[in-house]
Amino acid sequence: MHSATHPETEDRELPAAKPEAKIFACNGSLRARLLDLRENQPGWSNNIIAKRLGVNASVVSQYLNDAGCIYPGDVAKLERSID
Repeated sequence: MHSATHPETEDRELPAAKPEAKIFACNGSLRARLLDLRENQPGWSNNIIAKRLGVNASVVSQYLNDAGCIYPGDVAKLERSID
């Protein structure tokens, strides 16, 4: 390979690190109940929960994220649907 188009390893730019996800306030006990349902009840998954709530599975995934609630949407509205 031509060195003009492919810099040496030490001269290459490293990819930027992902920014830390912002954690949003949520109802901790409601979130804990959903996590318990998903982890301890056979047949429950983010997809099933999302279908029952009428939302996309990514919304449930963001709400139940291991780091905390990273769902940037209307958390209060989502929690009213869950409750």
